[in-house]
Amino acid sequence: MPFDCSSLTSEWTLAQVSPGDRFYVRMFSTHETTQAEAETVCGSQKSTLPRIKTLERLQFFRSRIMACNVTAGFIWLDGKNTYSGDWSWRFSDGTPINMTQGASGFWVTGRPNDGDRPHCLRLWAQQGHLLDDTSCTGLYPTICERN
Repeated sequence: MPFDCSSLTSEWTLAQVSPGDRFYVRMFSTHETTQAEAETVCGSQKSTLPRIKTLERLQFFRSRIMACNVTAGFIWLDGKNTYSGDWSWRFSDGTPINMTQGASGFWVTGRPNDGDRPHCLRLWAQQGHLLDDTSCTGLYPTICERN
């Protein structure tokens, strides 16, 4: 299914990653915000930051959204490493993110390298459109997704 870049900043645009994975995306802010601010923007629209649950979803955001050239090379994604007995990656609703370092081509080489401090997920264009961990106070554009 073709993806219409022209509507990405003005309306919810249907994204179909696979027959069973359809959702809508919209860019709400081309100016840069922290991840907390981006989560607030998405929450006000009854949506979330993009969730990379599968390699197919990662490929969708790599090939479609980033190809629209609406960002300066990064977008926030839903996900933080949190401490609850150990450091682990979770979506904003607390669901574990099952991606290990370097697994299945999800992460930039050598990532995540967060250690023992909170970091958030972003998609990094200059590193092959792969996942990267970074400070949650970094400033990047906001794209939201909803069912």
